[in-house]
Amino acid sequence: MPLDLLDRLLIIQTKNYTEKEIRQII
Repeated sequence: MPLDLLDRLLIIQTKNYTEKEIRQII
């Protein structure tokens, strides 16, 4: 598994998680 792909997955997961948290807070 390429590191680039892993990085993208991590970024996508973090982005989605942050969006959910922000929606919950608001």
